[in-house]
Amino acid sequence: MKSYGTGCFRWAVLSALYPIRRNAHRLSSYVRNQDAIDCSELLFPVHPSQIKIFERNNPTIAIHCLTVNDKKYSYFILYLSPHMHRCPYKISLLLLDDPAGSDRKHYVWIKSLSHFIASKYTHAHARHVCMSCLQSFTSTGILRDHECYCYMHEP
Repeated sequence: MKSYGTGCFRWAVLSALYPIRRNAHRLSSYVRNQDAIDCSELLFPVHPSQIKIFERNNPTIAIHCLTVNDKKYSYFILYLSPHMHRCPYKISLLLLDDPAGSDRKHYVWIKSLSHFIASKYTHAHARHVCMSCLQSFTSTGILRDHECYCYMHEP
């Protein structure tokens, strides 16, 4: 059984809700806000299947969780909130494998999904990313047209 990050889910969410300019890598930067989210029903380490429980207890937060697909050097969507377009707080997380090769996992906040996905492209123009299929577009209008059809299907 894989071991998912013990508290990193909480800290990744808090880092998205309360971004810090200096010392963002320090856990102590987020401790004062740790009670701002309800993690009471989560079992740590948090498995991606528990994200629904988190969202139920935190109805203003929608989670989008990705992982790296090593075989295709791309990303795989583990979870996409069905409430993504209704919640004021939309948080993209990346679930990483332990580089040491153990079965442990670690959640991190994706600060900018556009920059994260566009980093695969050689040109540095802004990209607008569909959270359901990770396709990127050059304008928000094209993205909106695409999303009308894409959200009819599972990620």
